[in-house]
Amino acid sequence: MFASILYAFFLCLSLPDNDLDGFLPPEIAEMPALRHLELPANLLSGPLPDGVFNALPLLETLRLQMNQLSGPVSVQ
Repeated sequence: MFASILYAFFLCLSLPDNDLDGFLPPEIAEMPALRHLELPANLLSGPLPDGVFNALPLLETLRLQMNQLSGPVSVQ
C-alpha cells in the first residue's frame, strides 16, 4: 500500500548506465504522474509490458535505447 502511494508521486525515473538487468516491470504503470522514464544503456531485455504506456498519460520523455528490449511501444 505505502509503495503504491509513493509511486503515484514519481515524476522522473532516471537510471542510465547502471547495469540494470531483467525486464521492464508492468508496475511502471503504477506511476501515473511519471513524466520522464530514462533507463538507457542498461541490460534490460524482453518485451515491453502491454499497454503500460497508456497508463502514463503525462509521459514526455522515454529513453530506453542501448538495451535489449523487444516489441512495440503501443499507445492508444
